[in-house]
Amino acid sequence: MGTILKLLYAVAISLLLVSCGGNSSAENEVISEKPVSIFAAATSFSFEREDYVISNFTFEKVESPNELMLCNEIMELSGKQAMSFTALEDASDYDGKDFSRKVLGVLVIGRNEFKVEFLFNVKKENNEVLFAGMLAFNVGSIIKSEFNVVNLYVKGK
Repeated sequence: MGTILKLLYAVAISLLLVSCGGNSSAENEVISEKPVSIFAAATSFSFEREDYVISNFTFEKVESPNELMLCNEIMELSGKQAMSFTALEDASDYDGKDFSRKVLGVLVIGRNEFKVEFLFNVKKENNEVLFAGMLAFNVGSIIKSEFNVVNLYVKGK
């Protein structure tokens, strides 16, 4: 009887270890697939009133209290120079809960170009044009981040 209990105990421990190990690696894969968020303020931008599109903007730094290493890596990649977005086509309506317009374009960081979709809102306030938007881009092997997708939130006025 004691031998059977010891055998059952060993099997239970083995199953527990295998079960935990399987869940851990699957959990890590899910975490790495989630996008990480960083933030920037546009230093300049162009708004095309006819097409109702932010046709380009520049920014000089990225920030995030939670992703300092990623921000530092992006700043190094930029060579401490301004980074930019340029729209490649006309904007279209977007039916998202946070943004109403979208446009495809190119994000330039240093010598690297990323194809991006820019989701944004534009409003006029006191004769000023204000925008808020998000660029989602895949960092691939260029940036040594544990995240594949980065969401860059940008504001400009």
